Amino acid sequence: MTSSTNSVRPRLPVPTAAALILAGTGLFLFFAATNVQSGWLYALDALLWAVWHWDLVLAGRRLPEITMTRLVPLHVGAGTEMTVVLSVRSDRPLRGLEVQDAGLEPYTTKQRAPIPLGYIRDAAAHETVTLRGTFSAPTRGRYAFLAVTFVTHGPFGLFRRPQTRHLSAPLWVHPVIRPWDGMIDGHDAEGNTAGSSRRTGQAGIFAGVRPYRPGDSLRQIHWPITARRGELSVKELELPPMQRVTVVLDLTHTGAVTEAAVATAADLIADLWQREIPLTLVGPGRTWEPARWEEILEWLADLHAGDLPDRSADPGAVILISDSLPTASWAPSLAAVYAPEGASAGGVPVRALLPLT
Repeated sequence: MTSSTNSVRPRLPVPTAAALILAGTGLFLFFAATNVQSGWLYALDALLWAVWHWDLVLAGRRLPEITMTRLVPLHVGAGTEMTVVLSVRSDRPLRGLEVQDAGLEPYTTKQRAPIPLGYIRDAAAHETVTLRGTFSAPTRGRYAFLAVTFVTHGPFGLFRRPQTRHLSAPLWVHPVIRPWDGMIDGHDAEGNTAGSSRRTGQAGIFAGVRPYRPGDSLRQIHWPITARRGELSVKELELPPMQRVTVVLDLTHTGAVTEAAVATAADLIADLWQREIPLTLVGPGRTWEPARWEEILEWLADLHAGDLPDRSADPGAVILISDSLPTASWAPSLAAVYAPEGASAGGVPVRALLPLT
């Protein structure tokens, strides 16, 4: 994304602590010289004020037209380290510029922290300068990069003048996606216990054998071939095409439990997506079928508490994840087909449901 607009928020030069100390010293020398009528004190005072004003004038210089390109990821996991790359170019030389990204602005507040990018000491006309800054991505949500701030300094460092240029870009911060082991309190989404294969059910078609691996179900051992070979061999099954899975995310609160619920849903959805299982996603106010992974990340980033829509006509197998006891319109109609004991992941209620008929 590029921008070559003029400064949209010009500010007056801001004195540093050194400038205030120098001004105080100048006033003291002026009154001292007036009292004692000393010529050399007047001369020293005049020199101090000359330096003070010279630094003020140079710090307040206006920037030339600048072309900028910012490279940032569009989607990032919460808390992960990300890099902002800024390319700066001008038709005129650039000297003595401190550069910082104005920072991320949430869509819900007006608070943001600047991101230091570097310092342009001396760049010739038409030279492209590349600056980098790193920071940790904030909590889950929808954000925007809005501007870049250039800070000019006087030669003595007494004054600094921030000058801001617009350069916007969106950022979606989603939960960090972690591998889904398929198990929730010792059960997987199909109700199998730990130690059984979550992808090898009795409905599969026999396709061959392979050596036994720790964790394989003893029910899948092919005993005749095991006897002939003298080593444990496990049946390989080809699974029939998977039916649609509906993931229902019931959010009624805010806080750590809600974030854990969204993170749990993210891990599960990522696993189902990688397995190319048809998905329907249900969250506060919306039921939809994703076509791109990026759409899922943006949905996860911008989820907030709210009411669930009515149950769809044919949701297939349903998995309900909630940050509280299910009380929405989905709960009564699904209560009869909850897995016998339910389950939980990190204190978040997760219910694996049988296919609806």
